[in-house]
Amino acid sequence: MVDDLRDDLFLAELNERLFVHFLGQHWRAPLSERAFDVWRPRPGRIICADQRDIARALASVRGGAFDPRAVQAAAQAAWPRLRAVRRLEGVTESEVEEPDCDALPVCDLPGADGPVGLLTGAQVSPLAVARVFMACAARGVLWKPSPRAAASAHLLMRHLGPVAGDGLALVQGDHATGCALAGAAPTLFVSDQPVPDGLPVTVMRGPTGPRRP
Repeated sequence: MVDDLRDDLFLAELNERLFVHFLGQHWRAPLSERAFDVWRPRPGRIICADQRDIARALASVRGGAFDPRAVQAAAQAAWPRLRAVRRLEGVTESEVEEPDCDALPVCDLPGADGPVGLLTGAQVSPLAVARVFMACAARGVLWKPSPRAAASAHLLMRHLGPVAGDGLALVQGDHATGCALAGAAPTLFVSDQPVPDGLPVTVMRGPTGPRRP
């Protein structure tokens, strides 16, 4: 699988890939310039979204823009490459190709409409993330993954973006970015770790999938 990744220059171009965020169906340069170092699968930097990036990304998200079944199919097709990147990030995923983890019900969130924020820990499987996307399709999702899963998050969005329309957006960032997102939209927190102090998340669930050795 790593050879496949090299074929499309994913690893060779990783630092440039981690620089951009995904919104409005396109990869865009962030407004923020604040960098954060990541070390897997190789040294690189993400640019941490600030309040301006969060506002711009939320404004780009539209509910009902994609068929959950299309996201499911795209996640399944991407799974071999995602598993390879996850190994490089230090997480061994199962071979299952179905995003069959428990859905996080949108009814747990306040408000009847508007985008959902999603914060995920490093241990959360990309298939679990895809399942949340499917459950929240009616509202749309702005996702901020853990910096330790920045590469696999980029790869997942690279595969889901073409079928998700304006229904999904991705920003990279650290704890400060997570706080900015949680302060701007009803936000799901999915992690095997406790909620950080001062993070006003609405729902917390543990991830489904293997733990880091």
